[in-house]
Amino acid sequence: MKRFHLYLILLQSFLLPLTQRNCSDNKILSTVGDNVITQKEFADRYSKFIRLSGIKDNLKIRTEYLNMMIDEKILLKYADTSGWIQREDVKKSLKSLEDQICINYFFQKHVLPELKISEEDLREAYYRSKIKIHARHIYAPDLETAKEIKERLNRGESFEELAFEYFTDSYLAYNGGDLGWFSFGDMEPSFEDAAYRLNIGEISQPVKTVYGYSIIQVLEKKVNPFLIEDEFLMMKEKIERDLRKQRVPELMMRKTDEMARSLEITLNDKFVDRLFQKLDRIKMGLQTGKLPPEILPVSSDTTWIVKSKNGTWNVEMLIEKLSELQERQWNRIKTIKDLKKAIKGLVIREEIEKKIDRLRIRDQKEIREKFEKYRKNRILAKLVEEIMDTVSIPESQLLQYYEEHPNDFYKPTFYNISELLVKDSVLAERLSKKLKEGTHFEELARKYSRLKRSREKGGKLGWLSKREAGIVSDFLKPENCGKTIGPIKIKAGYLFIKINDYKPSQRMSFEEAKSEIVDILRIKTQRRGYKNFVNRLRSKANIKINKELLRSISLNVS
Repeated sequence: MKRFHLYLILLQSFLLPLTQRNCSDNKILSTVGDNVITQKEFADRYSKFIRLSGIKDNLKIRTEYLNMMIDEKILLKYADTSGWIQREDVKKSLKSLEDQICINYFFQKHVLPELKISEEDLREAYYRSKIKIHARHIYAPDLETAKEIKERLNRGESFEELAFEYFTDSYLAYNGGDLGWFSFGDMEPSFEDAAYRLNIGEISQPVKTVYGYSIIQVLEKKVNPFLIEDEFLMMKEKIERDLRKQRVPELMMRKTDEMARSLEITLNDKFVDRLFQKLDRIKMGLQTGKLPPEILPVSSDTTWIVKSKNGTWNVEMLIEKLSELQERQWNRIKTIKDLKKAIKGLVIREEIEKKIDRLRIRDQKEIREKFEKYRKNRILAKLVEEIMDTVSIPESQLLQYYEEHPNDFYKPTFYNISELLVKDSVLAERLSKKLKEGTHFEELARKYSRLKRSREKGGKLGWLSKREAGIVSDFLKPENCGKTIGPIKIKAGYLFIKINDYKPSQRMSFEEAKSEIVDILRIKTQRRGYKNFVNRLRSKANIKINKELLRSISLNVS
């Protein structure tokens, strides 16, 4: 009995400080109508803000941060009481958030456990961290183009020449796709893995990356031969984190590909082509909630657009599914192929959501708590964005800014350029002599250039600014207009350029500069509009702040 009494005393002595601390932490720092902000709520968020931002703590910053939290309470109250939260687009946005939380949880619990990092993997990664690779590549948007490049390389065409032909980026085109030196963790995982497996001089098969396909050639390797066990043990945890970070996207891609194959997805290509032609109007209609029926491709309820093991979608069902796409997903759709990929992604997403429902993931406490946390963030972000978007800038204010900044808003100087590329120095000297003798540049480009685009167009590249011209930008000067320059030794061979004409830098008209001026003034104007909106709400709210408590709160910023 005495032992039990002693246990109660010890238990009480342990609970008392906890109770006192919680009471202290939960002192009310501010009341906002019928809502409160506690000392703990403020201290937790503000401490994290100070820790991550590096800003020095002082009373002014504390006051500003507390006022931001008060604004959040007011806006959330407005969203509830004004009926804003009941709008269909808001409900849809919150449903999308809940779906994404569930999908992330599904992958975390049911897919990511398959990701195993062995001791051998860690040691291989450590070994790779001791190797630097100098490589070059040629990018292709699709497998068909990548195979074409590889076949041309196999037939003996030079890497530099093909890089010059296929790259739209001037820098990579002129330097033969040279990426310079990189090491473990610097590049996209599939690209990096392929590069490490190549011998010096070896050219890869087409390598699929998140951006498309690459043909890679390793030019050099530098190896640090000192592999130290103690160093490996010290780096082991970081290496494992880096490997997981690299391999998660690969695993997700592999799993979704497997799911796509198992679903046996088939698209009605003829319809998808018609859909793509009207995609911009469909997107606009979905965003405004006013989808004109005449922009929908003709289809009856029974016409299938998408088939899979889960059933078929007609046009109305597909349009409804497309409405679930986020802005960043819409922005990725540049071609019919991108649209087909997006549609297949929606079919896969539907399958994942069915698995989520079977596993009752939505009902789990962890999911509900996470959703409630992020729900507030989504509401605030959407509401603030809407408030700012309602702010307009008068035309007179834009014009005033344009007139008050006469030295701004200038177009760059543009140069009209022709190009001619040959492989060897002997031919380059011959052509140089012909040019001096008066042979037309266009004639030589059509006959001798190793670039298909030059042969077809007589070397004409069109108008370029210095920023777009890559390594030949130094030659773009008004005094060189009418001159032929070269041969210039580049990795792809010997290059001649002719500067046919130039357009001097000149100030944009007001209409041309308007979008830039809007971008400059928008943030300031939107902030002012947002502040006015919130201040109107604050004037109707009963707000109290315990200034002494705000001053005395201790922080945990370690």
